Amino acid sequence: MLDTAAARWPEFLSAAATVLGAPTWTGSWDSVDFPDPPHPSYWSDRDERMLNREPYRFAYWAPEAGVPGLPFITLTQSVTFPTWTADMAGGSAVSLEIRPPAEYAKARR
Repeated sequence: MLDTAAARWPEFLSAAATVLGAPTWTGSWDSVDFPDPPHPSYWSDRDERMLNREPYRFAYWAPEAGVPGLPFITLTQSVTFPTWTADMAGGSAVSLEIRPPAEYAKARR
């Protein structure tokens, strides 16, 4: 299952990059340089990510600096580790999400 998920991730990332351009950052849940979210609701913090290995693979596109009102876009791949058994390998899902600009998310608190 992990081999299949790893093999498919570049295809999803390439499809998104074709439309959105090169991501600001991309990597896996355990990358040392995994970015902190600009707002807590955008993606998991380090402790939660280390505990759950989620997102398993991740890419994000940040708005251009100095251009207000542009969204953050995230592409995530999750893997369902808790459902794995000797008979069933679990599953994987990929999602593309558009998040409001960080300044709007902060203002909504």
